[in-house]
Amino acid sequence: MINIGLTTFADHPDLSVDGKKQSRLSEYSSHFPIVEMDTPFYAIPKVSVIEHWQQQAPDNFQFILKANQLMTLHDIAKGDQVNKEDRQTVFKNI
Repeated sequence: MINIGLTTFADHPDLSVDGKKQSRLSEYSSHFPIVEMDTPFYAIPKVSVIEHWQQQAPDNFQFILKANQLMTLHDIAKGDQVNKEDRQTVFKNI
């Protein structure tokens, strides 16, 4: 089976039922069964944030969490390379 979804749920104003600039996860999930969350790429979200996402979506809804930039070595390309210990910390804290 192939599931189709978009990156992030908020950046799709056409899905907003009240015409807001950002759609809510509950609105998004009524159209798509899956979403890629790019939030973790920039910072690892707190468990409470992830739990909040889960509470807003149906039980069968799926989340794809984008890997953190330290895990994908994107920090090196930006010239902001971190040391090995900091990189390993990101892996341990997931």
